[in-house]
Amino acid sequence: MHHSYGEGAVLNVVNGNRMVVKFKRAGIKVLNSRLVQLKKD
Repeated sequence: MHHSYGEGAVLNVVNGNRMVVKFKRAGIKVLNSRLVQLKKD
């Protein structure tokens, strides 16, 4: 296996960005559900 450090760093950044996107989507869903509950009250 021969990988340059640059390739590994790029892969880590891409994977990190994917996780951030997932967390943001989950956070938006939670916020939306809470807003709906507030409107119902």
